[in-house]
Amino acid sequence: SSWSRDASNKPPTKSAAGGMPIIFVTAEVSPWSKTGGLGDVCGALPAALAARGHSVVVVVPRYEAYLDVHDTGHESTFHLDHRAHTVRYWNHRRGDGVHYVFVSHPALERGGGGRIYGDTPRSSYIDNDYRFALLSLAAIEAPLCVPW
Repeated sequence: SSWSRDASNKPPTKSAAGGMPIIFVTAEVSPWSKTGGLGDVCGALPAALAARGHSVVVVVPRYEAYLDVHDTGHESTFHLDHRAHTVRYWNHRRGDGVHYVFVSHPALERGGGGRIYGDTPRSSYIDNDYRFALLSLAAIEAPLCVPW
């Protein structure tokens, strides 16, 4: 990690290299998951910011098993919809200076490609609100439990 917590346990405002710590939370990131422009932007913009000296993390669902994405051994449990749900964190570092954190949970793992939001390109899963609420909770916890 280019930044870490001090004794007060408050996150600092700048990385050791002088850049800002930046976290992207997205449903898509190219090349792993992409249905259109969002995946392209979230695949390119974080790398451009990292090239300028910022410490960048992208948190995204792990829709399927991806090559070179490794289990961190970290899990978090959240209470959502009156039940406890445990997510697992996976990571990858490309040569672009960005730390990619993938969140796995059965509700998210329905296959990538055109099946990110629904069974067909023009359909939506009935539980997308739940799925992406879970991603949001996992993203809040990610920088606290996954080393970057």
